[in-house]
Amino acid sequence: MIDTSYAMLFDFDGTLMDTERAIVESFREIFRRYRTEEEFTKELQVEVLGPSLSTSMKKYFPNEDTKQLENEFRDYQKAHLNETVSIMKHAVELVDTLKEKGYKVGFVSTRKHDSMVHILNLFSLVPKFDVIVGADDVTQNKPSPEGILLACNKLNLEKSVYVGDSATDIQAGKAAKSITVAYISNMNKKNALLNENPDYITDDLLEILQIIK
Repeated sequence: MIDTSYAMLFDFDGTLMDTERAIVESFREIFRRYRTEEEFTKELQVEVLGPSLSTSMKKYFPNEDTKQLENEFRDYQKAHLNETVSIMKHAVELVDTLKEKGYKVGFVSTRKHDSMVHILNLFSLVPKFDVIVGADDVTQNKPSPEGILLACNKLNLEKSVYVGDSATDIQAGKAAKSITVAYISNMNKKNALLNENPDYITDDLLEILQIIK
């Protein structure tokens, strides 16, 4: 039984927060500046959803100052957040119900800590979460389990459920010995998620409430 001794941990982008458009449009702008917009194919628009920003920049712009490109990406994204970010369907209802039942709820993401807080503040959501672990809070990003283990440590809990929308999320969850839930927010990522053999898979966040009963 998944009781309140388990931390309920979530990925950020594509899981509780719909930031897909923000990520894709920001990458499109960087491709426009340093390669060509035509090179940012539909396949790449799916590929960039999940890995850390640093990993993607090094992969697609190996001959550029990737730290500078990361800063340009973040500046562009921040300037356009209001029109490109929204809350996933049922996310608030799910979190509110988990909190009412006594669960500790948090984020473990490859997005920087302050960036998550900034986005959550746009929707007045920060008080709902007990812990937030970002890319700059750890030495190794997912698929390393470090972020999940750090979040559990901060919550004084040993067990966790980790919900994410990418293969690296499931890999990190398994490495942390979490119960893993694959959330399909983008059908293009479904096969990659299935290949990781998550403990549960769903396309409706509210179904997570059935898992913990």
